[in-house]
Amino acid sequence: MHKSKKLRFLIAFLALVAIERFCYVQTAGFRLGKIHSDFVYEGAPIATEEKQEVLAQPFRFLGSGVQCYAFLSQDGTTVLKVFKHYHNFPIEGFLKEVPLPPLFQRWRAHILERRKTRLESIFASCELAYSEWRKESGLLFIHLHPTKTLKQKLTLIDKLGIAHKIDLDQTAFILQKRVEMFSEKMERLRQNNDSEKIKECLASLVSLIQTRCEKGIENSDLRLERNIGFLGTQAVEIDLGSFRRISHMESQKEKRRELRELKRFIKHSYPEHEGVQHKSMVFP
Repeated sequence: MHKSKKLRFLIAFLALVAIERFCYVQTAGFRLGKIHSDFVYEGAPIATEEKQEVLAQPFRFLGSGVQCYAFLSQDGTTVLKVFKHYHNFPIEGFLKEVPLPPLFQRWRAHILERRKTRLESIFASCELAYSEWRKESGLLFIHLHPTKTLKQKLTLIDKLGIAHKIDLDQTAFILQKRVEMFSEKMERLRQNNDSEKIKECLASLVSLIQTRCEKGIENSDLRLERNIGFLGTQAVEIDLGSFRRISHMESQKEKRRELRELKRFIKHSYPEHEGVQHKSMVFP
């Protein structure tokens, strides 16, 4: 190939990559095709209190996490999260059925099974949170199975301001109370010199960890500044995809580990409160 043709091809390729990256950044990667797949959760459907009055309003794009896209209700009180199916099932339709040599068939089957197991784990974690950790996770409503009862369309407004309609009966989603994120809360209290409220928040966080572990529930992704928020001074775990049931012996070890990590975090980020005395701030 002539050098000038190679150069034009390279420029065209780089331009396509740049356009794709630009679109991804502008939309945070969201599109309707990414929140649906042929995956059906195998756990038993659970009865939930319907929150259709909340779902009657539009929800505007709030952020993108590893497992979900988050949207904020128009009244600012509620967060709706829809699951990212594309992480788990990029092999769909024709690509899922096309004949392949045995080696590649085994590879495809392994990939699909691994991703199905991952999504099953995320949904089971949400189910555990709803049944046993609802208040402490700010959880209001959970919809993990296809249904025919909601009979409702919901408007999602993406990062570009474009409105999309989704069928709630056919969409897996969760609803949570909107919280003030850990870093934002602590920074605001610091600026207000509200030492007592900071103590209350930290004490609530300690109590949250202790109570969860005593219930025999582990959170494998307890990243404080990303996955912890506050309702007033009440600590809340907003990431619902990393809970699992553990034994009593494991729970005791987990409690000691999480509290040690929390103590180190406070010492590093809030040294002025390292020695705060509170009946619930007892570290092993």
